[in-house]
Order: sequence, then structure tokens, then C-alpha cells
Amino acid sequence: MKIDSLSSTQSSSAKRRTAKARGADGAFSSLLDESGKTRSVSAGGPAGAVDALLSLQEVEGEVPDQRQRSCEHAEDILDRLEELRLGLLTGRLSQPLLERIGQLLSARPAESGDPELEAILQDIELRAAVELAKLQR
Repeated sequence: MKIDSLSSTQSSSAKRRTAKARGADGAFSSLLDESGKTRSVSAGGPAGAVDALLSLQEVEGEVPDQRQRSCEHAEDILDRLEELRLGLLTGRLSQPLLERIGQLLSARPAESGDPELEAILQDIELRAAVELAKLQR
């Protein structure tokens, strides 16, 4: 393709219309002060909330608390109960597994301080105790 001449680009000088010319109610112009300049933007607030969150994360991550230990204890019992279920289904129930469940029931961690978690943990331990009692008769 051959270009014969360069077309000049001319800037269009559009007239600024006022609110009256457009027929608007002047809502935008009320946001401007008398000199036509916009109002100043206020500075952002301090990042105090972020600092508080970061310090809270540091405190929680230092030492595993009682709640975390109780959750791990409950998960361990549930894992052993799952092994027990599989052992019953396959016909390969092992005595060491039963002993391990008994040890878990006797070695309960200190209370977590969360009543809902304690209720769940007691239900899990009760289920494990019932299963052991059924198998040891």
C-alpha cells in the first residue's frame, strides 16, 4: 500500500459546556468551591488495625495452645477408629491397634477451654470406648 500524503491531525477544540448549557441540576458544580478547584483529599488513617492483626498472629503462633492439642488428639482417635473400621471390614483386626486406642483414651490432654470442642472430644472418646468394649468382650 502506498501512502501519498500525510494527513495532519488537528486537535479538536471542544467548547466546555456549563451545567446550565447541559440542563443539569448543578450537582457536580456544588462539589467545586468558588475558585473552580476541587476540594483537597484527606490523608489516610494510620495502619493500626494491620499492626494489631500482625501482633495477634505472632502471639498465636508461638506455642501450640490447648485447643490445638485437643484437636490433634481428637483427629488421632478418629484416625485409629477408621483403622479399626477397615480392620473389621477386611477381617484383619490387630491387637496393637486396640492397645493404641486404649492409650489414646487414657492420655487425654488438658481441657482446651472451648466447651463445644470439649463436647465433641467427649463424643469421640465415648465412641472409641464403646468400640473397645464391644471388641474386648
